[in-house]
Parts: sequence; C-alpha cells; structure tokens
Amino acid sequence: LELSPKTSIQGEYRYREDELGDITLRFFDDDFFAGERNTVERQTGRLGLRHAFSPSSILLASVQYIDSESAFVDEDLGFFFTYFGGNRTEDGYAGEVQHIYRSRHFKLTSGVGYFDVDGSVYTRVELNPIFVPPPWNVQESTFDNSAKMANAYLYSYINPVDRLTIVAGVSGDFIDGESPEVDEEDEVNPKLGLSWQIGKGTTLRAAGFKTLRRTLVTDQTLEPTNVAGFNQLFDDLIGTRATRYGGAIDQKLGKGSFIGAELSTRDLEIPFISLDDDSVQSEDANERLGRAYLFVAAHRMWALRFEYQYEKFESDGATDLPVRLETTRFPIGINFFAPGGFSATAT
Repeated sequence: LELSPKTSIQGEYRYREDELGDITLRFFDDDFFAGERNTVERQTGRLGLRHAFSPSSILLASVQYIDSESAFVDEDLGFFFTYFGGNRTEDGYAGEVQHIYRSRHFKLTSGVGYFDVDGSVYTRVELNPIFVPPPWNVQESTFDNSAKMANAYLYSYINPVDRLTIVAGVSGDFIDGESPEVDEEDEVNPKLGLSWQIGKGTTLRAAGFKTLRRTLVTDQTLEPTNVAGFNQLFDDLIGTRATRYGGAIDQKLGKGSFIGAELSTRDLEIPFISLDDDSVQSEDANERLGRAYLFVAAHRMWALRFEYQYEKFESDGATDLPVRLETTRFPIGINFFAPGGFSATAT
C-alpha cells in the first residue's frame, strides 16, 4: 500500500497446520521411526515499511511475530519403552531497521535488529512396568527454550574501478538464551568478498566471512543473506559458529545462457549438551560444497537448468551427526512462463 510517492507499507499473515511422521533424512532406508507422529500449528505475521528520503537514501523497517504450538509422540519404541512424547510452545517477535545509501561508486547497507522468543519444551518417557515398577517408570522434564538476541551490521559495496565490486562489512550478534544448548553468545563477524568482471561475460567471485546462527523468528530478515553470491544463512543449530570461504566463476554464453562453477568450505563449531554432566560443549565439523551449472533460456517462455552438486561433510563424531558423508546430486529442471503470468516448474 503506497501512502505517498516516498512511503509504502505491506502486511502479511500466515496460518499453517501440519501433521507428519518422521521425515528426517538419515541416508539409510530403514533408519526412521515408524511410530513417530508430529502436529504443528503456527501463526506468523509481518508488517513492513519503506520510506525513500531520496533516490539514494532508503529506510526499511520490519516487525514480525510468531505463535507456534507443536506436539510429538512415538508409541512404537519396542518392548522396553512404552511411550515417548511431549510438546513445544514458542511465541516471539522481532523488529529490524535498515538504511541503504547509494552513490555512483559506493553503496552502504546498515541495520540493527532485536529478537525476543519465549518457549518451553516438555517431554515424557514411560518405561515398561515389567522392568521398572510405577511410579519410577515415568520420567518427565521441562526446560525453558527462550532467547533474546540483538544484531547490528554494516556492509559496504565499493566500486574502485569499473566492473569490480568489493564487499567489506562486519556484523555483531549477541545472544542471551535460557535453553540448555545456548546460554550467552557474543560474536563479531567480519565479511569480505569481491565480484570482478574480467572479460566479456566472465565474472570471478570470492568471499570469506564468519557467522553466528541466531533465531530469525519467521525465517526472514533484512540483513543481506549473501556475500558476493555466497549464502551466509544456513539452517544450523542456534549458536553454531561458522566460517566460510569460497570462489566461483560465472560465464555468460550469448543471450540468456549462463555457465559457472563454485567451490566453498564451511568450518563449523556446533553446540550440544553432554550426556555425562549436562554441560554445554561444542563439536567441530567441516562441510565442502561444489557446484557447476548451465542455465539456458531456450525460448521466451521456456528455460532449462542443468546442475551438478557435491557435498562432503565430516565431524568429530561426538553426537549423532555423520562422521563422514558424501552426497552427489544432478538436478535437471525446466521452467515455463506464460505471457499471462502463469508459470510452472518441473525438476
């Protein structure tokens, strides 16, 4: 909704209800819990504001909220366990403000945000009374899963010469949590990247940056999600520290066709709770990613996609994460765009 030529607002409300079993992919065909049942009911909302002080100075603001309730149960655990279940509640809000300044050789994106999430997790385990007599066969636990988080960031996009863009920035993430996995985390994360068009249709990209995984409330944020085309937001556990380095080359082939390749590595420090003394510890892991692609605009209504993806994951083996896992994918896709606005995709 445009309030004036310089100011506009937008609003969004979503309601979602899910019923599902165990959909976690653990690689092996028989590694799943057949008796697991999950229900999720979630409401989210967002209100956004955009105001242009001038064509080169723009202010963005966003307010979000979430109200979520979920329950899980598994009654097919064998003979020793007769029941495992519980529920999880979560409600919270987030507020973000961002300013964008543009000039001919310089662009600056800066912002701050605050996130407040209140949640709790309840679990109940029942053992077979044959082995453990009542009431000792029932074990219940409840823990707080609340967190308050703040962040601030500054990204500068500098064009010292034509066809060269240098990305230099920094973000600060500050977490004050009450969950067992995350207590208090403060991190200053540098960002550096470049995009250089070295020839006709040829672009080199490189980046190196650090991140601290924080909650996004509704999985949306105003902060830039990539550095020189390399994604910096992954679905890691909250509190995970990550360092990513990558390089890529992109080549334009005529009109509407692109080919390219990308290599990167992520070093992870993942928090977990030790079963020995309930202390918070961390596990080191490494993820190597490779990607090659070909995009072809075969027709004004048809586009083709051919891609190769490789992922190698290694960890210390301190938790249930794979010690070593290699995955290769060959996605092939076709997109259709009708003049009237209808579109369809098959992959």
